[in-house]
Amino acid sequence: MLKVIKNKILNLIGKYGYKVININPNTSIFLYEDLYEDKSDEEVLYLNIGAGPWFHPYWKNLDNRRANYTKSLNYSDLDFDLTSGDSWPIKDNSLNIVYSSHTIEHLNDKFTLDLMKQAHKKLKSGGIIRLTCPDIDVLLDAYKRNDKYMFREKLNRPQPHSIHQSIIWAFAAEHCSYISSTPSVSDEQIQEDFKSLKQKDFLNKYSDSITIKFVKNFPRDHKTWFNAEKLLEMLKLAGFEEVYKSAYMQSRSPILRDPRFFDNTHADYSVYVEAVK
Repeated sequence: MLKVIKNKILNLIGKYGYKVININPNTSIFLYEDLYEDKSDEEVLYLNIGAGPWFHPYWKNLDNRRANYTKSLNYSDLDFDLTSGDSWPIKDNSLNIVYSSHTIEHLNDKFTLDLMKQAHKKLKSGGIIRLTCPDIDVLLDAYKRNDKYMFREKLNRPQPHSIHQSIIWAFAAEHCSYISSTPSVSDEQIQEDFKSLKQKDFLNKYSDSITIKFVKNFPRDHKTWFNAEKLLEMLKLAGFEEVYKSAYMQSRSPILRDPRFFDNTHADYSVYVEAVK
């Protein structure tokens, strides 16, 4: 009975975007204390971009506090709009690590490249950036196989919508039927485009036409697509020379190999990349 009650409480908390982490005293956060560089309270050495309700005593969260996106409230140490084009409120060449999990798919390519450029500017020489987000190759493979479970259970898409609308939501939500305030594209059109266009052309046809207004006003929805190849190309454009594909819990940084705090979102369909300044 206690297990049933516990599961119900955890499920209820999960619906509001929160997660309970059990910190065992024998494997506490301070087991990793020797990995971290001492700093003053004002100094930022470890930065999590778009962290939402996440806390770590050695890290700072950079997120956009907004009333219509409650996950960003009360948890952001640095209030910043990633679509502003402004410089991060951090000293140049000062960060050891920049980490961002399942945030960049909520931007567009321009703003994601801006994020990468800012990371390159703010990281110290030898500093590392780690990015993880949905892997469009995994989702397209599921779409080809008509794997409705991937979209129904993993992406939590509502049942009345087809798998065709679900794949569009995964990278260009403005054009799918979930967004009632904008025209939806028909299932027939999606299928025709998928059959007639090359994969990259299919993806770009929809993601390239996402409006800036939608990017700014619908923070919960996806606006673009990524796979390892695209991410590594963009990191090079941002100024990073050493870029490489990673994997779940396989960061070169031991700090980032703590699954209680990193890489714990949708590992089954995520892509992981890193770059060193």
